[in-house]
Amino acid sequence: MKAEALKSAELDQILSVNAVFWDQAADLVAAGYQVNAYLREGAKGYNVTFSKNNEAKTLVAIDKKSTSAVPAEVEGISLFQIMATHSDVDSFVLPLIPFGEEPKEAKKCVIRMQRPNPKILWTLEIEGKSLKGDRNKPLRIGAFGGVIDTARFATATTAELIISPATRQYFQARLRRSQWVSEELAKKDLNLRTWCLEKGHKYHAFYHVLQRGDDIPDVKNQLARIAKRKVLEMWPKIDWG
Repeated sequence: MKAEALKSAELDQILSVNAVFWDQAADLVAAGYQVNAYLREGAKGYNVTFSKNNEAKTLVAIDKKSTSAVPAEVEGISLFQIMATHSDVDSFVLPLIPFGEEPKEAKKCVIRMQRPNPKILWTLEIEGKSLKGDRNKPLRIGAFGGVIDTARFATATTAELIISPATRQYFQARLRRSQWVSEELAKKDLNLRTWCLEKGHKYHAFYHVLQRGDDIPDVKNQLARIAKRKVLEMWPKIDWG
């Protein structure tokens, strides 16, 4: 994945014939398409294109609810999840717009996902130097938007997001167990929310265990029974180093 800057006229020309819904991103990435992200002035998120070296056409992601071919504004964390879950790349690059004046020389930063606790945490390096926190240890930032803004305040113009083996395992395991639970509940015309309502359980507790992996043994056991899987199969041990 690389940072791209397409001119509006070029984008409009591509959109006229090659628009795809953002919901198709996972299938396109799994099929070997390269993902290109770029920023448009005033955009809240990233616009995304998909391309293959052996195919002439470039595809532009649009929103599922779009009634016209308008590029989807995709959040950086959504791009990270798609790439970590479905691609085989070790990293990808996002363009950034620095806060304040444009730096005389382009600055690069590196962002790494750390062990979730249970929320995902991030560390940041600017030009090879780790951002430090208490006791001179690498600062761990809890929100993806927060780590991106920190990089922008440091006048970074690109962010390389590292996808470690542990990160990939985390997202792929999360996808698998969500699919297992959804498939079994669908056989009873239920989803997790309606099942929790029927059983008198708190939906958010079950959702957080399923998605983030919150360590609540009783909830894990119930979700494993729904999926007809073992708990360790649902939440495998991951070596975060």
